[in-house]
Amino acid sequence: MWRSENPRQILYRRTTRIVVTALFFVGVFIFPWWLWLLLGVFLLFFYQSYEVLLGALFSDLLYGTATPFLGGLPFLTTGIFVLMTLAVFLVHRRLLV
Repeated sequence: MWRSENPRQILYRRTTRIVVTALFFVGVFIFPWWLWLLLGVFLLFFYQSYEVLLGALFSDLLYGTATPFLGGLPFLTTGIFVLMTLAVFLVHRRLLV
């Protein structure tokens, strides 16, 4: 939050984040995988919303199948979102310093 932002801008940003986060969680259950994946990437890059990890975990618990690549674990989407979260954290940290 910047000091030059007025209360209306702050309210708009918070409302947008809440709406997109709610859409992401609803999307895990009803949208195709690629649509909620894009919403999750949007949330990570623009809001650093780490709630996407919980949504990815829900997705893997509901729809995940064991893959030999992960040694039989069904958490492929969670692993992808963890890697993306780490990448976003490191990139934002480097850009802000």
